Amino acid sequence: VYAPEHPAVIGTRQAIDGLNVSSPQVAELRAEIAQLEPKVAARSGAGVNPAALGSGVDAELAAAQARLLEQTDPRLDYERRQLETLLRRHAGLLERIESARIELDTARSGFDERYSVITPARRPKGPMKPYGLILTIAGVGLGLVAAFAASAAADLWSGRIVEPWQVERTLGLTVLRNGRR
Repeated sequence: VYAPEHPAVIGTRQAIDGLNVSSPQVAELRAEIAQLEPKVAARSGAGVNPAALGSGVDAELAAAQARLLEQTDPRLDYERRQLETLLRRHAGLLERIESARIELDTARSGFDERYSVITPARRPKGPMKPYGLILTIAGVGLGLVAAFAASAAADLWSGRIVEPWQVERTLGLTVLRNGRR
């Protein structure tokens, strides 16, 4: 129904392109994790793979989180809580991204099925309607009928007596015509 240049189609395409771009919040969270991870590793003495924390692989994130949470050093409580908060925010963002992708896929599939061109448009050879000759003849005919009807109505409603039959009809008298009744 809509051409590719239609504003609604262009707006939809821009919205889809905007959803495909990585969120700046995810990059910010990854940077925070990268900054906090060396501090945690330095205080605990145990190394955590920063690639595991920065990647989107859920199993590696869960393993790194489990290793950090198993350590019982009380000096790391603040960093541990910070890491837990960041990991929760990261998981929430990943869920939001996944749901946005699902919505995007749903919108794309619905858009493809909703609009389909059955027959392509063709350039017309000439005007299909109005039919000029038929409309001209009908207009002249209806104009003549309307003119006669309007003149007859004006003559009857004017109240002037012009013809003998009008006297007979209006006054109920008979009019003599050339010696006849």
